[in-house]
Amino acid sequence: EDRLTTTIEVRVELRRASGAAVLDVRRSYDLGLTEDELRAKKNKSFRAEIPVVLESDVARLRDERLALHVGVRNAAEEGELKKVVEVRLDR
Repeated sequence: EDRLTTTIEVRVELRRASGAAVLDVRRSYDLGLTEDELRAKKNKSFRAEIPVVLESDVARLRDERLALHVGVRNAAEEGELKKVVEVRLDR
C-alpha cells in the first residue's frame, strides 16, 4: 500500500521580555503512514522530546520574565501552529 509522507518541522524559542532570543532549537521529523494508519491515528498525539539546555546567563535569566515560543509546521501544507507560554526558571 502507498505511504503518505511529510515532514513535521518544530521550532522552540526561549525569549526575553524584550523579544531577544535566548535559545532557538529546530527539529524535523519525517513521517510516513498508509491511509489506514492515518485514519487510525487521526485523533492521536505525536510526542517529540526536545532537550532544552541553557549554558550561560542562567542566574540572570532566573530574574527575568521569559516566554517559550513553540511552532509546528507540516512541510506539505501552508501555515504554522504557534503557542506561547510564559515561563520562569527555578532557583
